[in-house]
Amino acid sequence: MEELIDIGDKRLTSRDIYILKLILMNERGRYHSTDDAEPWIRTALDMLVLEGLIERTRSPEGEWMNEWALTDGGVLWSLEPDVQPVLTSYLMTCPLQINLDL
Repeated sequence: MEELIDIGDKRLTSRDIYILKLILMNERGRYHSTDDAEPWIRTALDMLVLEGLIERTRSPEGEWMNEWALTDGGVLWSLEPDVQPVLTSYLMTCPLQINLDL
């Protein structure tokens, strides 16, 4: 089981944080996945949805798309004074330590 990292009122794994980093660094605040993506990616996306940080988008016809976007709550959480320094520090020091093969 992966270690959980407490950031603000959230508990995230390094994989969750890695995907969140990709979303936060995207100018549109979005992440597009493919149908053949590694299973851990979908797990991380699901966990970020459960934490209320991101949401899956729907097409105008109401079908689920393979795209996830920051929620308003996710944006506000990432800017909280007790979250931003921890998140920034973790993202600057840990990307190469993430074991994506777990």
